[in-house]
Amino acid sequence: MAASLLTACHQKTAPAVAPADTLVTPADTLAFDSVVVRRQVPLYKDRETPYYEVDIKLLYARGDAPAARRVNDSLMAARLFDVIEDHSPVMPTIQATVDTFAARYERAWHKDIRDAEYHPDSVPEFLNYTFSLRTWTEPAGPGRLAYCAFTEIYQGGAHGTYVMNVMNFDTRTGQLLSMDDIFKPGYERPLLRLIMKQMAQDMELKDDSLSTLREAGFFYDMEPVLPQVFQLRQDSIFFTYNVYDIAPYALGAIGVNLSKAQMRDLLK
Repeated sequence: MAASLLTACHQKTAPAVAPADTLVTPADTLAFDSVVVRRQVPLYKDRETPYYEVDIKLLYARGDAPAARRVNDSLMAARLFDVIEDHSPVMPTIQATVDTFAARYERAWHKDIRDAEYHPDSVPEFLNYTFSLRTWTEPAGPGRLAYCAFTEIYQGGAHGTYVMNVMNFDTRTGQLLSMDDIFKPGYERPLLRLIMKQMAQDMELKDDSLSTLREAGFFYDMEPVLPQVFQLRQDSIFFTYNVYDIAPYALGAIGVNLSKAQMRDLLK
């Protein structure tokens, strides 16, 4: 089903990406390299658990051309590492930003264990902190690419969570593209109706009314809203509602793919 999110840029387990030391040249004038940080540190030297783990592969635009600088500025501004209460600062370079986050994440883990006042012999083995970030690019039509970032986080408790982010770029200028850049003015309500209709069809619901969608668990305590995440593709746009955006955790992330033909009256 298209609504499972397993057919597009997003997966519950991050898909294979280019090796960290491999140059990626997905489109036009933009070329990409990777910043990689992998750390797993146990709390005690004589025990394997609990531990904190950071596993990051972050693509960034290579070179000093204006388009590459604009892409990297957008990546820095996206704050893909905002999982610490006081937020990790944006540093002068992407490498420094990643390294600073990893160090702050380890300190936050130590602080949470210390604040819980566990006795050294009774720290639960399940109290692991893990942060995984995978990024990759996909072609999105002439002169465009989609930059995908999939984050998985576990900080104790019954389950972790995951978040999908997508940034769509003009590869010639490095401009970050918003929905307003893609759609004609006034697109919001008709686009939402198309998404709701496709969602109901993908889930094989009896109709696409709001009451039926709510019975299925979507928009259960809220008014329908457009998704914040969208991925431009060659002949379609894939929209993502992340976990908890419109449904309980058990329903997972929700994805809806609309062909450009379906949206022809709304596209610029």
